[in-house]
Amino acid sequence: MTGENDEQASSSLDVLSKGNVWIKDLPTNSVEPIEESFGARKMTRNGKKERELEEKMAVLEQQFLEREKELLKKNSVLENQLKESSEKMNDLRIQQGKENESLQTEIKDLRETLSIREKCHTKQKDIFKKMAANSQSELDKARAVISNLSEGMKGCEDYRRLARKTLQRIKQ
Repeated sequence: MTGENDEQASSSLDVLSKGNVWIKDLPTNSVEPIEESFGARKMTRNGKKERELEEKMAVLEQQFLEREKELLKKNSVLENQLKESSEKMNDLRIQQGKENESLQTEIKDLRETLSIREKCHTKQKDIFKKMAANSQSELDKARAVISNLSEGMKGCEDYRRLARKTLQRIKQ
C-alpha cells in the first residue's frame, strides 16, 4: 500500500466512524466503533481550530472538575450544618420537654395552691357570714335592750316629773 492508499483507508475509517458504523464480527465478539477496534487513530495534523477546541475542552474540563470539587465541599459543609442543626434541634426539643415538664409541675402546684386558697376563702366567707349573723342578732338584742331602757327612762322621767309636781304641791 502506498501513502495514497493509507489516506483512503484513513478517510474511509473517518467516514465509517462518523457514520457510527459498528462491526459485530470481531474476534472479541463485541460491538465497538471501527476506530476503537483497530486502535486509536493518530491524527497526523492538528489544525488550529482543533487545537483551540482541545484547549477549550481542557479548560472546560478543569473548570468542571473545580466546580465539582467546590460543590462537594459546599455539600460537605451543608451536611455538617444540617447535622449540627439537627443536633441543636434535638437539644432544643429535650430542653423544651424539660421546660414543659417543669411548667406542668408548676401549673399543678399553682392549681393545688389555688384550690387550698379557695377552700380557705370559702371557710372565711362562712365564718364572716356567721359573725355577721351573730353581730346582727347581738345588735337586735342591744336595740331591744336600748328600747327597753328608753322606755324605762321615759317611765323614770315621767315618775320624776310626777314626783316634782308632787313635791311642789306639798311645798305649797
